[in-house]
Amino acid sequence: MSADTHERCSVCGQAADALSLAPGTGPLCDDCLLAGRFLGSTGALHLAQAANRLPELSHRAHKLIDPILNEAARLADRKHHDSARGVLLDSAGEQLRSGRPLLAAFFLQAALQIPGNSSAVYAGLGDAAAAMDCTSEAAQHFKTAGWLAMQMGDRGLVERTLAGLRTVSPDDSWIHRAEGWLGGEELKVEPRCGFCGQAESAVGKLIEGPQAAICSACLKRLAAGDTR
Repeated sequence: MSADTHERCSVCGQAADALSLAPGTGPLCDDCLLAGRFLGSTGALHLAQAANRLPELSHRAHKLIDPILNEAARLADRKHHDSARGVLLDSAGEQLRSGRPLLAAFFLQAALQIPGNSSAVYAGLGDAAAAMDCTSEAAQHFKTAGWLAMQMGDRGLVERTLAGLRTVSPDDSWIHRAEGWLGGEELKVEPRCGFCGQAESAVGKLIEGPQAAICSACLKRLAAGDTR
């Protein structure tokens, strides 16, 4: 939805050719929208909700998103899930480096829908959330990424997520547990779905597979052929 061209962005105050309106905010220019500058302490929108609404809020975002999603979908349809996830992760990284973390979060949310190891996706979501000062969401994403990385034995990613968590939530009890794992201690944590990363207490009894557990919601989605 576009605002009158005489309006100014409610965040930066600059006029723009086309202003986007987001629930809970005033008019937003595309730069502030894609950077998520209306999030953080304002609490205007949940990060995931804001990211998922980008295509409808911004024509510019829609044009950037479509070719990437189409390429990822083409690969996913051919069961090249790692490659499809890689396309979305690469695009998210490019948007983060370009100062558009909310657009990066959109690609990362899409990557979560692809079967397979999502630890790097959650780490990216942590980075994007931290860039928008959404500290509680960043902390949760970093912890989920760290837990999944531990299951894969990926020390490098555990160290990366631990560094991110120290930045946004330095007193979090998870830091001690992750440091213990890096030091060789066995980590005893609640089982999580290997696809969506949510804890068993949140999604119900998990179904154990040969390489990972899966919740009933993800199982139904995959059974229906929804890999996006």
